Amino acid sequence: MNSRPFSRAVAVLIAVSMVIAVPATLAHDATAPSSAAHSPVTAKAYGLPPAIGRLGRDVGPSANMVHVDTRGESTAPEQGAINPLEIHDSEPAPMGIADYGITSPGAGAYTYSTEAVRGVISLLSDVETYNSSVYWGPTELGFQLNSEIYFETSSGSSFTYWTQDVILYNSTTDQIVQIIDNVWNQSSTSAEMSNQTIQGNGSVSSGSSGDWYAYGTSSSDPGGEGQTWQAGGSVVLEMDAFETDTGAPGVAFLYNDGYGAYAYDVVDFPWATQLSAFYGFVVSGSMIDPWGSPYDLELIMGGPGSGSQTYQEAGNVKLQLLEWNGENFESPTNAFNFGSETAEGVENSEGIWEYNIVSGNMTSHLIAGDNGDATPAQLYTQDAVGFLNFNDTGASGTLFINGTPTPFEDGGAFLTLYPGHYHVNVTIGTTTTYLGYCALKPGVPLNVTLSEVCPGGTSTASPSSTNPLLASIDGIPVYLLLVLLIVVIAVVAVVVGRSRRRPSAPTGTAPGAYAPPGPSYGAPAPPATPSPTGAPEYAPPAAYVPPAAPTPAPSSPPAYTPPPTPVPGPSPPPAYAPAPAAAPVAAPPVPQRACPRCGTVSPANWPQCPRCGLYFGPVPPAQWGPPAAAYAQAPPAQARYAPPPTPAYQPPPAPAAQVAAAPRPAPAAAPEAPKFCPQCGTAPAPGSTFCAKCGYDLRKVG
Repeated sequence: MNSRPFSRAVAVLIAVSMVIAVPATLAHDATAPSSAAHSPVTAKAYGLPPAIGRLGRDVGPSANMVHVDTRGESTAPEQGAINPLEIHDSEPAPMGIADYGITSPGAGAYTYSTEAVRGVISLLSDVETYNSSVYWGPTELGFQLNSEIYFETSSGSSFTYWTQDVILYNSTTDQIVQIIDNVWNQSSTSAEMSNQTIQGNGSVSSGSSGDWYAYGTSSSDPGGEGQTWQAGGSVVLEMDAFETDTGAPGVAFLYNDGYGAYAYDVVDFPWATQLSAFYGFVVSGSMIDPWGSPYDLELIMGGPGSGSQTYQEAGNVKLQLLEWNGENFESPTNAFNFGSETAEGVENSEGIWEYNIVSGNMTSHLIAGDNGDATPAQLYTQDAVGFLNFNDTGASGTLFINGTPTPFEDGGAFLTLYPGHYHVNVTIGTTTTYLGYCALKPGVPLNVTLSEVCPGGTSTASPSSTNPLLASIDGIPVYLLLVLLIVVIAVVAVVVGRSRRRPSAPTGTAPGAYAPPGPSYGAPAPPATPSPTGAPEYAPPAAYVPPAAPTPAPSSPPAYTPPPTPVPGPSPPPAYAPAPAAAPVAAPPVPQRACPRCGTVSPANWPQCPRCGLYFGPVPPAQWGPPAAAYAQAPPAQARYAPPPTPAYQPPPAPAAQVAAAPRPAPAAAPEAPKFCPQCGTAPAPGSTFCAKCGYDLRKVG
């Protein structure tokens, strides 16, 4: 059987599977750590009227919520852009991903507001941090989603509150210690808080840093406290701004660690019922709050609280930051790898800009730094990313980017993605339309509608006629199932092909015939009974012989076997080779012997095994067999090997005085060997001094 076509076929199968597997293996999308990430959250979960809950929200924005476009439209006078590198230019710093409302340090300021912000933390490998000075938890750290809400009352006063959604994590036990929230009044440097000015599940505390509100989850909450969180897992944090039924501003704090979206705390400001404007969460590159902090949106890793710092010793974690743009959750158009709101920070953590090769979503990848690379810096700008703008007036549905879903409402979706090519589908109601293979260029928005599609797109597709590779079966993408099927077929084909090419090992070999060594060797075959002439005949060990290469005929080319490694001591005479011109005659039988270690059969006059190199000991000249002249007429098929031109070892030349010496007298006849080895019972060859099977010294037999 010719194995080349078979091998090529298997190679093609594996190549096809690898082509499909590249997006499949990288299909982990931080926006969906589990199917529960998009499970509906109703007003009942909050205990408030149906005005909040972006994780599955199906109602419109609050009446007084003012949304500002995230694509550069400013709502405040330009006062000069901030430079966050003036706040942190080295570590320790709160490392992660942040939107400061600027295109670059000190330039390109823009302002927007949003009613919902989300952060996704994905552990690629277990994170290890340590700081011995953190007495309550040296190996603990925190992941924080930070932003500021801003509202104005009818009296003309404005108020700013800093809100935090935090995961406390123990890097030794790989468990969530607690999920907590904080609210700080940063409306002025002398601003105060009390349990009457803010209401929720928690309470207000006071300290050297001022007043703050706090609440933490308990063991009765789903997931959260004590939940194991290891490599491969993701946790979602989210904060939603809303208005109560009395018109007061409020914030809901949510998390999802695999048990579904859960609002563990909802706060509101009951005194602020006369609002003139409620902007929700504000990002502005041209303003700072009364405490001197920027109006930014950030998702960071740092110490476990109280302004503590920590040190990243190992681990990989990806942070994805999203804001609700009025239609869908979108990545920032500009981002830095550090925040500035919180005092907690981390050292030796390097933030790298990365993206998901399937969905195009962008992340900040935190790894243990090296060679001074762990420094605060800008991740990317709007000139380096692509924009996809889908419009369908009044429609709500789901946009699929290479199969990754993004729910949208109110007329379309606007996505900030890494530049590249993406298969885009949209599902509205029960109809799915393939919008084509869309190419996103850096800094250039691509507008797509149901009538203006990308190359290959159609506006008449239905769920049954869309790209089948982008469909799923019980939540498993079809292309991933196809990859697994191809891999299984390839593995089965390899196993079947090998079994067909492996015949049964031969039971023996004709006396004197040479079988090339195969992939496997068994124990040496027992010696044959002496022939009528009295000369013992040895059967070589059973060896694997491919079916396409039977025992060579006299006309077959000689099989090559590597020469034995020379060793110090007497060398055997040169191996025979085909005579250039002589009538072929039958060669006299050559005494054979089997290696006691590996069973390989070789001429009795070889001093060591040609396969494993076992040294048999010096061989008396009388046992070397017939002279070389007799081998010169042997047929080509009998040739075993040709010695290399220059052996690795040459015995030292004999002294000149010995060259001219008289011919050596005939050696004395070797003592007659016993008929059977007293140790294993094998019949030795005439003149043998050692048993060919067990190596017993036959000279000990009297």
